Amino acid sequence: MKKFNVKPLSLAALVTFIALSPLSVSNAAAEQTVDAVQARQDAFQSIEKLSKSANSGLRKNNVDWSSLQQTSQQLTVHGETLLVSFDKGSEGGKAKADVWKKPEKFERLMLEMNEGYQELLQASLEQNSSAAKSGFKACHRSYRSRW
Repeated sequence: MKKFNVKPLSLAALVTFIALSPLSVSNAAAEQTVDAVQARQDAFQSIEKLSKSANSGLRKNNVDWSSLQQTSQQLTVHGETLLVSFDKGSEGGKAKADVWKKPEKFERLMLEMNEGYQELLQASLEQNSSAAKSGFKACHRSYRSRW
C-alpha cells in the first residue's frame, strides 16, 4: 500500500479555498440580489413618504421652500437609487412582472419620474410655485403609472 505525503492546510489556505468555491460565489450573488431588492423597496417607501410631504407642502398658501428643497433633493437621490436597482438577476420583491418583461418602458417611466424630481428641485430653488407643482405632477404621474 502506497502512502501519500499530505500536508495539513493552513487556516488561511482553507479560508481562501472556501471563499473561492462556487457555493461561496453563488451566496455572494444571492446577497447582492437581496441587497438590490431591499435598496429599491427602501427607496420606494421613502418616495411614498416624501411625496406626501411635498404634496402637502405645495398645497399650502405659504410654501416652506427650504423644506420643499430638502424633500426634492431626497426624492432625487431615491430616484437615482431606483435607476440602478433593477439589474437583470435581481427579480423579486414587489416589482410587477411587467418591470422585467418590458424593461424599456419601465426605464422610460423611471427617467420621466426623475426628470420631474429634477424640475421640482429646480423650482424649489427658484421658489416658483407653479413650476414646482408642475414638476411634482410629472414625477407623481410617472411613479403611479409604473404600478
